Amino acid sequence: MSAGTGVMHSEFNHSDDDGVHFLQIWIMPNRRGTKPGYQQQPFPYEARRGQWRLLVSPDGQHDSLQIKQDARLWGTMLEVDEQVSFDLDEGRGAWLHVVKGEVDAGGERLKRGDAMAVEDVPRIVVTAAAKSELLLFDLA
Repeated sequence: MSAGTGVMHSEFNHSDDDGVHFLQIWIMPNRRGTKPGYQQQPFPYEARRGQWRLLVSPDGQHDSLQIKQDARLWGTMLEVDEQVSFDLDEGRGAWLHVVKGEVDAGGERLKRGDAMAVEDVPRIVVTAAAKSELLLFDLA
């Protein structure tokens, strides 16, 4: 969702029986006063299994959702002992967030809900200590 000039919205769990794991992410747009917008699309497990899948980008490349910012959001799903790496272009940083599971990244153990900022390194290597889901924000 792009709030642009303003929107009213709310999120809630419609189920009385099933729990929900909700992650709300805010990224400031690269310009003010734009028209509000909304996109939604599934990214199947198979497309993220053991590899980074582009979920959000400024130009919608590779069937990703669009964002009005120089940022890209990648997602992956890892099995135990599976490893992925991500190469950062010079001058860019990253935010790695563990949605679920447990991983080792840059010598640190991260669990569900943990995150780490990454700067001034050319490559991030992540190894799953448990079945895991990760988000990686590639940021200017």
